[in-house]
Amino acid sequence: MHKEILESARYSEVTFRPDRVDGKVLAPGTSQVQVDGMFGIHGAEHEITVPAQVELASDHWSLRVHFAVPYVKWGMKDPSTFILRVGKTVDIDLHAQGPSPWVAQRQLSLRRNPKEGLKERRSLGIVVSFFLAHGFDLFN
Repeated sequence: MHKEILESARYSEVTFRPDRVDGKVLAPGTSQVQVDGMFGIHGAEHEITVPAQVELASDHWSLRVHFAVPYVKWGMKDPSTFILRVGKTVDIDLHAQGPSPWVAQRQLSLRRNPKEGLKERRSLGIVVSFFLAHGFDLFN
């Protein structure tokens, strides 16, 4: 699959660049939203809408998504043969989680190792930037 279908040596990155979130995220609470964006695979980008379950709690956030990638429709080779039949889509399940930005910021300021704190601040900044850029009210 990697060598002949995905051509991983030639196309080593798979990316998703979200550009819009439809729906309201409850803080605290669990919400269902639709995330629109560009999915990059095999050297091309494709517009896709991904249903997502977002949970915001006082001490953490989590995100769950499930979607199908129609790899044959997107120009990749169909590995089916006369004897072997393979589906034309691949299901993707993703789960991400982390500390809530407002709790993590207080914890980071207490760290003694400046290099470790800096690395965590960068990751936290990406999460906070994403939430704020898409209209999430993190402090309400």
